[in-house]
Amino acid sequence: MPAGLAYSTGRFAELSYGIRKSRKRQREAFGSSLCLM
Repeated sequence: MPAGLAYSTGRFAELSYGIRKSRKRQREAFGSSLCLM
């Protein structure tokens, strides 16, 4: 299993696990990153 695939899988699992707990925080971070672009 390639390291990149393992990393992306770990990130996806982490996000899907904490998405309900920190959905508002993620949305605010996403909005601020869009503003920076």
